[in-house]
Amino acid sequence: MKNILIASLSILALTSVLQATQDMEEFVNKKCGICHLAGKLTKEKLRNFSAPPMWGVTKKIKINFPSKQDGIAFMMDFTMNPSKEKMLFPQETIDRFGLMPSQKGNLTDKELQDIVEYILSK
Repeated sequence: MKNILIASLSILALTSVLQATQDMEEFVNKKCGICHLAGKLTKEKLRNFSAPPMWGVTKKIKINFPSKQDGIAFMMDFTMNPSKEKMLFPQETIDRFGLMPSQKGNLTDKELQDIVEYILSK
């Protein structure tokens, strides 16, 4: 009986973790995917993306900020207070996409923290 209870609780915990991950992925796709090509690629997304792809952003952050905490701090600051001086991409990227608009009012600090931690965990 005890083993069945432990197995049931383990399955419940795993199911909860998987659901939370799926929910976070959907949230990131909703908030970031339209511009940054996050999530499932579609012809429409490929035609309309207006920012560097999420995989490229993640790669730039990890290269420039070996410390995960520094990467998180940078992404949170840049997302809310973008500037050309902070850009990690070359000028050609700004020429193609422009500067990211501030996400103040679009994301709470907690939402942004969750998104950034999720992105950098990939």
